[in-house]
Amino acid sequence: MELLRDIRNAYFRKPKADVKQVVVTDLSVEELEAQLRQEAFFEEAEEYTYKYEGEILNLRRPAGVEDGYQMVLHVRGFEHPDGVELLAHYEISRFNHPQEHLDGTIFRWDEGQLRMETVLQSYMIDYKRLSDPL
Repeated sequence: MELLRDIRNAYFRKPKADVKQVVVTDLSVEELEAQLRQEAFFEEAEEYTYKYEGEILNLRRPAGVEDGYQMVLHVRGFEHPDGVELLAHYEISRFNHPQEHLDGTIFRWDEGQLRMETVLQSYMIDYKRLSDPL
């Protein structure tokens, strides 16, 4: 498994998406990750995903069912001068529906941002918006 991760990191990096969402301003990436894992039921998502340039956080959590597909909230973190920039999207689970996941059958930045903001608000994590949802 470690060999696959090394190959992915060396050859399958992608540039960061040109999307602006939110920045968590009051926690380090380690504190944020611990709180999301312990309180908001996020889990590691780094296995089997692209590695984005500058990525320092990669988590996901189940997000219900839509049109018969198991959905997830997938969030990535990046360093930002004001804290940890979060880019979240709502998508089909890669484990339950691998082909539909790769095809991007359901993939939404705006819903990911709104759901992530709800999580941050629910757990009283301070953040500032970089843009309004699309």
